[in-house]
Amino acid sequence: MIPATDLLGRPITVVYPSCGCMDPLNPDTDGDGLPDGVEDLNHDGNFDFKPSSFDFDVMPLIGPPNPNPLETNPCDPDTDHDGLTDYAEQYQPNPASLVPFNPTNPLDHDTDNDWLFDGYEVNYQCTTVTYYNLDNDGDGRIDEDPVDGIDNDGDGLIDEDPVDFVIRSVPVLDPTNRDSDSDGIIDGLDSDPCNSDLIPVLFPALGEPVDTDGDGFADIDEMLAGTNPHDPAEHPVAFGQVDLDFDGCIDDRVWLEPFTVCCQPADLAQAVAIDLDTDVLLDLRITVLERNVTRGDFDGDGQKDDVRYVIQYVLSNYRATQPTIIATIDDYGGDLVIDRVVVQQK
Repeated sequence: MIPATDLLGRPITVVYPSCGCMDPLNPDTDGDGLPDGVEDLNHDGNFDFKPSSFDFDVMPLIGPPNPNPLETNPCDPDTDHDGLTDYAEQYQPNPASLVPFNPTNPLDHDTDNDWLFDGYEVNYQCTTVTYYNLDNDGDGRIDEDPVDGIDNDGDGLIDEDPVDFVIRSVPVLDPTNRDSDSDGIIDGLDSDPCNSDLIPVLFPALGEPVDTDGDGFADIDEMLAGTNPHDPAEHPVAFGQVDLDFDGCIDDRVWLEPFTVCCQPADLAQAVAIDLDTDVLLDLRITVLERNVTRGDFDGDGQKDDVRYVIQYVLSNYRATQPTIIATIDDYGGDLVIDRVVVQQK
């Protein structure tokens, strides 16, 4: 029996071929490019299938697509009614000039379960964009200013390179990949499924940062944190033993950087610095905005003198689909020393 709905609750419109619908004088009754003898593989005149062929086997969000069902409808050129012929789904690269992403499943209208039908994705017109030479902090200068924040190329220097900001753009949507642009949002829920937001990209380090005093913090990071890069006993107070990249290893550290200009609250950080794998290379520096900060009594001592920072980030080279990570950071007493960190995936 053909299931009534797919695993996302949408109607399945595959129909059972009517008896005697095949034309004995036409090798391809429905004209979809597949001979009747291929669509009715065992030549018994029936439409044979496994219910699991209409979607992923168990869960709607995991597992590879099943591109080779037992049979397709020999009397319907588009068995799953997704806008692609049965032949196109199984054999034809779409488009041939690009990396082929076939086969898709001719019994499943949405092979990758991203809320977009396969035919819609294949025919979707992507407009790709590339960002270079960004003025992130709006000061009229291009990526030279360490205050605006991220070491995107992993060389231990902050924004000195005007081409180290990367955006992932794809020329076509991939009906076998739920998140074609790898920005953590599935295509059907993405306002721009072809282009990711500008996100930190963890490239292999191009150069080791200078750590003059050998205390495990690069000189530039110490200067930004207001500590002495020539004194190993003086360095940022990092909160260690935390897994900030969800790699299963509790080997990352995070610290708060104070304001380097006057007239700012003394208990408020200007930025949150993250060093993944505790390897001296700063992976992420997130400027603190007003929306990131909440003041209150978070340690239960009756004093509303604590500061809570809630930051979000995405690490692009860790997964094919990157989740947004949310870190809640508590500074009890507002001394710019982190006391508690809770990390979760959005």
